[in-house]
Amino acid sequence: MVANTQIVPKPRLLAGAEPPDGVPVKLLRVAKTAETFGAVMTTLVSEPSSQLKAWKHFAVNLERDFGTNDTALESATGAAFNNSLQDSEVVPAGSPASTIQKDTLVEKMTQALKDGTFKAIPDGAGSVVESAVVAEIETATEALNTAVLDAAVNPPTLVEVTLVPSPSLVATPGYSFSTSENGTISYAGGCSSTTTSAFGFLVRHANL
Repeated sequence: MVANTQIVPKPRLLAGAEPPDGVPVKLLRVAKTAETFGAVMTTLVSEPSSQLKAWKHFAVNLERDFGTNDTALESATGAAFNNSLQDSEVVPAGSPASTIQKDTLVEKMTQALKDGTFKAIPDGAGSVVESAVVAEIETATEALNTAVLDAAVNPPTLVEVTLVPSPSLVATPGYSFSTSENGTISYAGGCSSTTTSAFGFLVRHANL
């Protein structure tokens, strides 16, 4: 298998080749946003052909929402990420990545951009010295990769907060728990609820 790193773009300039006045701000913001996207997709999928298809999604959405401000880059990257996760040629059905809650990962991607590229390189005119901002961006990207890998390998955890007394005289007792990930809830064993989504902390009323 070809190593993942062979197709991950590295927009960073070679040592000694960076212009003394720096790189245009708008160019570097796009390059670093792309680098963050590529790093995450490499974490999620190992096949080079799948990674290339993900890059096509990125290119299409970047062209559609082209701009260098936070809103445009966030929109293009989020759409490309979501499209890639829904594309079976990028993330095959049954693979670990296919079970990840997509909304959660898009949120993590957005937060990494805010903590990294958007914070380190404010949009505007002029130039910026890449070596002066790269550490902050890489820290945010590494944290994102860790979260993505954890989501792909480890299932969400539930921790009971309020237990149902046993025996209970209440037909629909309240049952609450905290979750480590946002997502959709399914019910079994005669339990039901009008609540179908978990967002950090949830109270479930079950018909027992």
